[in-house]
Amino acid sequence: MNIHRLTAAAALLLVASAPAWAINKCTGPNGKTVFQDMPCVGQGTEVTVNPASGSSADPVAAVRAQVQIGQARLDDAIADGIATGRPVIGMNADQLQQALGAPSKINTSNYGGRHEDQWIFYKPHGTWYVYTTNGIVRSTQFSEGGMPSIASSQQPCLSELEMHNLKVAANKLGASAVEQAAYRQALKDARDCQRQDP
Repeated sequence: MNIHRLTAAAALLLVASAPAWAINKCTGPNGKTVFQDMPCVGQGTEVTVNPASGSSADPVAAVRAQVQIGQARLDDAIADGIATGRPVIGMNADQLQQALGAPSKINTSNYGGRHEDQWIFYKPHGTWYVYTTNGIVRSTQFSEGGMPSIASSQQPCLSELEMHNLKVAANKLGASAVEQAAYRQALKDARDCQRQDP
């Protein structure tokens, strides 16, 4: 018997004989839903999970369940980020502004149909740099320290290319009202800077 067939047969046997296991869906003190192995301390229910096996398993239902679990976890992380004032990968621009408020500055660029931004939020405890692609947060960076002082925050005005990119971003189709307002404010600030700069 071929070693690959033997490995496949052993794997099929293990999957077919795998027992069902339980996950606990709990409601925490802050009302947030959490999935965990341990029994719930407060409110909660036990969810039985059966592994997919053989031809009787519905692969589409298994994929849907995985997507729903992933979406529930992302929704919980985003709600927690909004509540604690922290950006979360996967947030849209509206959710990002709910979490951090209006950005202090936006750097924008367009490459081959992809719209990429760096949103900068100066906060008393440090600065958040949030990177988005097509309006969705893809990465974040935090630099500790207070807000930049007036003297150190005096940066040169935006270049003509940066101004052009902001104009494009402010008028892009599909941008939410919150995104458009943030771009327009950044564009206004940049124009004001150019008027003041000799």
